[in-house]
Amino acid sequence: MFLSSTVAYIIALTSPGPDTAIIIKQCSAFGRRAGIFTAIGIGLGILIHCILAASGISLIILNYPALKVLISMIGGSYIFYIGASMYISNDNKIWK
Repeated sequence: MFLSSTVAYIIALTSPGPDTAIIIKQCSAFGRRAGIFTAIGIGLGILIHCILAASGISLIILNYPALKVLISMIGGSYIFYIGASMYISNDNKIWK
């Protein structure tokens, strides 16, 4: 199971998709440094997801609906915070 999961994750990482589009957008809008930080952030997110899936913690989260709702609320709040701070920011080049 571990080997097949690892192969699936490697194939997913090497194929272009939304992650690639986000990195290209960040590079073209804000430069190489922003693109590198975006790629590192995406890679860390995928790493955390892989560790949770491989260790079985994802199954625990799926079996307890209250825990899943709590994690979803925390994640949604963080995404809302990022969006609101981006909208309010004066340094944002996208909105100008």
